[in-house]
Amino acid sequence: MKALLKAAFAMGILMLGVAPGCGSDSTLPPGDANVSDGGGDVVFTDNCQCQTAAQCEGKVQVTQCSTAECVACGCVAKPKDKGTACDDGDVATVNDTCNGEGQCVGQPTSCGNDKCESNENCGNCIGDCPCADGEFCAGTTCQKAVCGNSQCEAPAENCENCFDDCSCKKGEQACHEKECLDCAAYCKATGKECCDTETDPGCAQTDGCNCGQCSPGFSCDGFNHCYSSDICNNGKCEPSENCDTCPADCACQSGQKCACNKYDAGNKCVDAVCLECSDVCAEAGKECGFYEGCDCGSCQVCYKCQQNQCNPKCDCVCWQKECGEIGQCKCGANEGACTGTQECVGFKCLEGCDTLCAGVECGWAGDCICDVCGDCGACQDNKCGPGSSIDEYDAPPYNDFPDTATDMGSTTDDNTASAKEFNATIDVDFDQDWFKVEVQDKAGQTLIPHVELLGLDEDKDLDLEVCFVCKYGDLAGVAPKPADLVFETDSVVPGGRCFVSMLNLWGQDEMVELDQITCDGDPQDDSGTVYVHVYPAYPEDCGASYKVKWNM
Repeated sequence: MKALLKAAFAMGILMLGVAPGCGSDSTLPPGDANVSDGGGDVVFTDNCQCQTAAQCEGKVQVTQCSTAECVACGCVAKPKDKGTACDDGDVATVNDTCNGEGQCVGQPTSCGNDKCESNENCGNCIGDCPCADGEFCAGTTCQKAVCGNSQCEAPAENCENCFDDCSCKKGEQACHEKECLDCAAYCKATGKECCDTETDPGCAQTDGCNCGQCSPGFSCDGFNHCYSSDICNNGKCEPSENCDTCPADCACQSGQKCACNKYDAGNKCVDAVCLECSDVCAEAGKECGFYEGCDCGSCQVCYKCQQNQCNPKCDCVCWQKECGEIGQCKCGANEGACTGTQECVGFKCLEGCDTLCAGVECGWAGDCICDVCGDCGACQDNKCGPGSSIDEYDAPPYNDFPDTATDMGSTTDDNTASAKEFNATIDVDFDQDWFKVEVQDKAGQTLIPHVELLGLDEDKDLDLEVCFVCKYGDLAGVAPKPADLVFETDSVVPGGRCFVSMLNLWGQDEMVELDQITCDGDPQDDSGTVYVHVYPAYPEDCGASYKVKWNM
């Protein structure tokens, strides 16, 4: 170790560029080191009194309100935090605590009677023994505060009357009403919204807090307030404007409404967006009428709008119906029911079916459907016979799905030129037939796909679905007919909308017509592809032959 110190000492001399004995002062501080006569090694003497607090125990005098601590190699008595519990040994006091200066101070039992008694002072009963203005309590006595002595002598001194002694943390706090507040609290308490360092470079240094910059479109004035530099009604939707604060410049499009997402402290909208009315109505469950500035549409024929809901008009939806219920409407003269032994089938009362069907093997007898033929048979003249077998459209690839639909070519929307009819069969219980035809919308013509399903056997019930896919854009408008028998269903055709007729009974024809077709891609061209889907209502309807007839 001595050799190491010797080498280090010599290296230090060399680094300073001064050789021993060449005019330099080589005198060592007394007591810190001495030079050995034996080998020239420099030996430093350790005069540090302590390295840890434990080494100071017993070396300094401590009280209940102080502890022995090691500070800068020396042992000192350090006061405990103010408010630390202690016992001053005086039975006439209560609530004894350390005063932060190493003293244990108790509160006299008579404290609070507005009399400064002999055992009371500002330290143990400030309420009865307050200090005069400009004074502060030091231990147990009042002393005059001296501004400029680097000690914040509260409450006589504060950040307002003696900032030098009671300064706030620069950049983090500022003085307001004799108290240092964090910058966020200071800006809120003073109402300052901004600090424009370009126009007022000293605004942050004066207070110690930078209250920030204004939002785009706003400027900071000389009073630290943000004001709008944009002008409403100038035909420009500027950064500080939105559809709520300036609808003249920032109006929403037709079919949209303005909604405010955020208001400032003055209840001014600072964040607004335009919402689609269709989404607003759907989210609120509104089917029709006006709701929060949005037109939620109108109801279809035979329905009326009541409290934003489409409710059926009973006299309309029940027209020519003898029985049954539609929504809240009970059709017929008997509140939706039939009389006697009659039963309600397809909104008609069928009477005496057991009698009418006696001896009838299948099909209809009067207004009664008596039975159906099994095993894909077909009913002719109330007798079961063989059903229809595979037709030309049931050869591979089978047309059981939209993507394998039988392509019937292309045509125009001329009613005469587009007219077509053909025969097909549902040969097995899982058979479904899809057909498609491309239709060109010609100038001067109106595209109205009209499809009929005809020629069913007496005991066969086949349903008809018609889908339309626009060539340009999506199908935005359509009026399916007949309105009381045809309704829209979930589409299995990509990009299309589908409508089904399935309320007619065994042996009865089905029809779907799509009027007022409107594609939103090209207002002048409603061309598209028509898909026709024929399928059995029940597995027993296999073996059915049918005819499809259409014009566009």
